[in-house]
Amino acid sequence: MALPWLALIKAVPWTEVVAHAPTVLNAAKKLWSPKSGQAPMARGATGQAVPLSPEARLAALDEQLAEAQAQLAETNQLVRDMAEQQARMLVQIEDNRRTLRRTRWLAVGALALALATLVARWVA
Repeated sequence: MALPWLALIKAVPWTEVVAHAPTVLNAAKKLWSPKSGQAPMARGATGQAVPLSPEARLAALDEQLAEAQAQLAETNQLVRDMAEQQARMLVQIEDNRRTLRRTRWLAVGALALALATLVARWVA
């Protein structure tokens, strides 16, 4: 049972996985970074939070919206990259299955030939 898993692990393009690891890590950090859901506030001269004017608050909300849209675009790109990588892995797995199937048939044929040769020598 361990042989198919070993073949599967060997078939994974580890160089690509390792090459994309920092990108995935950074995207995951950005995705899971805590965002405050509070209304935008300014700091007064004393350091206390002071409510913003409606125009400033609207500008701050627009900025937050733009940031959220950029984060969504990054997340979509990350999902696309991961889907492409998974598709390449599935193609490789299918190729490995075909190769394994051919190898099995070749082994069965070689075994049959060896047995036939052995029986022919034994009978003769």
